[in-house]
Amino acid sequence: PLRGHALAVADPVPGEPREGHCAAARGDALDLRKGARARAEAVQFKLQLDGLKPLQGRIQLAAERGELATGTPLADLNVDLALAAQTLRVQALHVKLLGGSVSSEPLSLPWPPAEQALPLEIRQIDLGQLLALAKVHGLSGSGQLDGVLPLVYRDGSVEIRDGQLNGLGAGSIKYAPAQTIP
Repeated sequence: PLRGHALAVADPVPGEPREGHCAAARGDALDLRKGARARAEAVQFKLQLDGLKPLQGRIQLAAERGELATGTPLADLNVDLALAAQTLRVQALHVKLLGGSVSSEPLSLPWPPAEQALPLEIRQIDLGQLLALAKVHGLSGSGQLDGVLPLVYRDGSVEIRDGQLNGLGAGSIKYAPAQTIP
């Protein structure tokens, strides 16, 4: 649930949403506990509905801090998406996590989703924090990574296609399992 200080709905009408409606919220926390356990704090959210058939509108979400379902802390989340008749415009997409940041330049994608990539720019991600997500005993690393991970929606799932991460300066990867092989 969104726990907040303010919730505003422009031109509220009971029943089904109608074109031209806008809802906005500011709050202390957004907690997504059903299934995944992601959460966000100091949240600002705005939903603007411009049309139903076809679905058109805009979603803006900002949060000062939070946590992904993996427990990974995040900060300075900013998402701004606009949906037109056959186009999804990414106006802004940025988040700080794993010691660095993930973002996208503004771009337009076909809607509904096709196999066009949404390139995520990876900047100064900490390799040690990234490897810790795998939760493999004895796996560790140091250094920072930059690169691009193109996200593609296909057959109901999201995949990374032809991504590349590069090390920035010195770094290492170590794997020292607890068991030895005779």
